[in-house]
Amino acid sequence: MSRDDISETQIHPHFTNIQHALRLARQNLASVDTPNKQIILITDGLPTAHFEDSMLYLMYPPNPRTEQATMREGALCLRDGITINIFLVPSWSQSEEDIKFAYRLAEQTKGRVFFTAGKDLDRCVVWDYIDRKREVLG
Repeated sequence: MSRDDISETQIHPHFTNIQHALRLARQNLASVDTPNKQIILITDGLPTAHFEDSMLYLMYPPNPRTEQATMREGALCLRDGITINIFLVPSWSQSEEDIKFAYRLAEQTKGRVFFTAGKDLDRCVVWDYIDRKREVLG
């Protein structure tokens, strides 16, 4: 903990760092020689953590700084020719803002959003992969 005025009991127990997930995936795909680079992002909503240089920010409720950092990383994925497929899994706390964020990220990166229940996730992933493969190779 970097702040002495906050105890662990005051910190929300769950955070989602979509920015870092996209960065790691993008770096991983940089060495892959394929015309069909894709990231499959499975989430229930808004990012609540991000890095600025080496500093990790855990921000709950969600903060515009975190979304901006995530969008910047998404833009780098687009620049590198990587498609981001967002699978939005419903949760008890999901709001309209969670859905709007997924659409904003997909729109900015020319990606896609899929709405699915957990039991349908495997079918959606395979269907999308096969569909895109046919599109690229066909």
